[in-house]
Amino acid sequence: HQPATPAPRISTEIGTSPARFLSTISQTRNWWLYFPVCVAISTLLYKLVEPSLVALIALAGLPAMPVIVIYMTVNFHHYIVDGVIWKLRRKPLQQTLGIA
Repeated sequence: HQPATPAPRISTEIGTSPARFLSTISQTRNWWLYFPVCVAISTLLYKLVEPSLVALIALAGLPAMPVIVIYMTVNFHHYIVDGVIWKLRRKPLQQTLGIA
């Protein structure tokens, strides 16, 4: 009698959905591809957003430096909060904090 094989935590049946590319580059064996793809996509987005942001800052008559500092602060805050949220999914931490 063979023991039952446990079901995978994440479905391997994503077919041809748009998530297939993200799923593929997010796998551990493709770590070398994940970083350049993220850099390429973020560079493209920043290059598309930057002219609009610069125009809005000029149109509003705001000094650019405070706007950039606020923007970077919000991004950094999001990074920190996101890390905390993901750590809260761990059972031992939930038990320590009394939220399990």
